[in-house]
Amino acid sequence: MVGNLANIMLSFLESIDTLDEDALSIVSGHHDSLKLILSSKMTGDGGKDGPVMVTELKDACARYYKKKKKAL
Repeated sequence: MVGNLANIMLSFLESIDTLDEDALSIVSGHHDSLKLILSSKMTGDGGKDGPVMVTELKDACARYYKKKKKAL
C-alpha cells in the first residue's frame, strides 16, 4: 500500500516543474494518507480503503495535470 502510493507520488513529482500551492496540497494529502496507513496498521492492499486511497491520489494528480494544461 505504501509502495503503491509512493510510486504514484514519485511519478507526479517527477512530472512537474514547480511546486506550486496545488502540488503542495497533493503532497500534503499523500503525507496524510501515509500517516493513516501506518497508524491504522493497514497491510497488503489496504482492504476496502486501500483502493479508494489509490484512486483518490491518482484523481488528484489527474485534476492537477488537467488544470495546468488548461492554463497553458
